[in-house]
Amino acid sequence: MKHLALISIYLLVVFLSVLSVDSYARANFKVAVFNMQEAIQTVKEGKRARDTLKKKWEKTQKSLKAKEAKIQKAMEEFKKQSLVMDEKARHKKEMDIRTQMAQLQQEGMKAQREFQKQDQNLSRPILDRLRKIVATVSEKRGYAMVLDSNENSVLYFKKANEITKEVIKAYDSRSK
Repeated sequence: MKHLALISIYLLVVFLSVLSVDSYARANFKVAVFNMQEAIQTVKEGKRARDTLKKKWEKTQKSLKAKEAKIQKAMEEFKKQSLVMDEKARHKKEMDIRTQMAQLQQEGMKAQREFQKQDQNLSRPILDRLRKIVATVSEKRGYAMVLDSNENSVLYFKKANEITKEVIKAYDSRSK
């Protein structure tokens, strides 16, 4: 009986120790939330990069639309003239238009890839600096972990744990 009582007391002590360690760990494990996408788009350097890319993309789009309009015009002319063309000429003209359409499509995909590459090249240094600032802010405020709220894995967080605006402000103040 004495042996059973000692085991019970021992288990109670272990249980209480685990509870106190668990509550200590919970009290010292702070999690912050940060929106990387918002920060990239909000910092001054990010806005400049976005404006640069936007201008380049609009110029590319304008060129692609002009080529598309030229192909559309050629198609309309082909439809009008196809009735009076012989089979060989009609086939050649149709193949020319298809080739132009394929080239335009390839050019559009190439432009999209180049745009994405430029976006990555402009964003990479901003991302690197933001990560460093997130680490600095997190250490200063005692956060053990920072989650990106834009990743759809954060279902709830207290606004007090949101550090995006603080990081943006620190980024822009270091950019001057």
